[in-house]
Amino acid sequence: MGAEILAAIVAVLLIVFGFYCIYRSKHSYKNNRFLPYRKKYLLTKNEWIFYKKLKPLADRYGLGIIAKIRLADLIEVDTEKTKDFGRFFSRISSKHIDFGLVNPENMEVRYLIELDDSSHSRPDRMERDDFINRVCEKTGYVLIRTGGDISEVEKFLKSR
Repeated sequence: MGAEILAAIVAVLLIVFGFYCIYRSKHSYKNNRFLPYRKKYLLTKNEWIFYKKLKPLADRYGLGIIAKIRLADLIEVDTEKTKDFGRFFSRISSKHIDFGLVNPENMEVRYLIELDDSSHSRPDRMERDDFINRVCEKTGYVLIRTGGDISEVEKFLKSR
C-alpha cells in the first residue's frame, strides 16, 4: 500500500510538472521570450554570384540595385476594383523579386530581374512565374528573366 501511495504521488507530481511546462512554454511565447531565430544571408550563393556580375553593369548604366524586393512593396491591391482585399493581398504578400535596378536619385524601380534556376521548371514555380509575369505586365514593371547570364541583362539595357 505504501508503494501505491508513493506511485500516486509521483504520478500527480509528473502531471503537475507537465502542466507547468505547457504553461511555461505558452507564457514565454506570449512574452516573446522564446525566439527560435538565427541570422541568415540575404542572398543565396547563386544570387550573390549574379549580384557581383550585376553591380559593375548597373554602375555603368548609373543604376542602383535592390535585392529581394517583396512584391507587395512594389504593387498594391486596387480596392476600387475589388472588395476582396485579403485574397488578392495574400497572393503578393510573400512573393519576392530577386533584384531591382533603380534610379539612385529617387529609388524609382526601373527594371526587375528574376533569376530562373532549375526549380523554375517545376509546375508550381511555372504557375508562380506566370502570375509574376502577368502582374508585372499589368502594373507596368519591366521584368527581365535570366538563368544567370549577365549578358542577357546587358543586351536588354543596351536596347533601352
